[in-house]
Amino acid sequence: MLASRAYTAADRFTRVVALNVLWLVACVPLVTVGPATAAVFGVVRDWNRGLEPPLARSFLRYFRENFRQAFLLQLMGLVLFLPTGTVVAAILVAVIASYAFTLMVGYDMSLPRILAASVRLAIGSPAATAKTLALLTLTAALTFVFPAAPLLMTAVVASSIQRWCRP
Repeated sequence: MLASRAYTAADRFTRVVALNVLWLVACVPLVTVGPATAAVFGVVRDWNRGLEPPLARSFLRYFRENFRQAFLLQLMGLVLFLPTGTVVAAILVAVIASYAFTLMVGYDMSLPRILAASVRLAIGSPAATAKTLALLTLTAALTFVFPAAPLLMTAVVASSIQRWCRP
């Protein structure tokens, strides 16, 4: 029984690290950060539902399916953040984008509807928003101190946000 639990934990850890490596590789051309992040949210959505499809194939499917919307979301985030460069703008963009990625991979909606629903979720779910902010802040701080943190954190962050922000 203990060996089975250890195997399960090792298997989950390996899958999380493998997903994070896929995300990092897909983010190498910086223009694909949004689609790669959408793919992570899609894969962890499957995991949270108890599904375990082939990792690379599933990641690529979500990457392709959400490429246009995720790329546009990424551009919109940059347009909103870069002119101001403020912490408040970064926080707003991060929370709204987190909710948008969750909705993007789970529902067939236009980007304006996804953004509107994301804003409603951010305002209407203050507990989830506070947890999301805390987790994103912790992840940013850890990445600043320990640059390899995204190798361990990206899928965990996406999974947590995806569970907290169910509409």
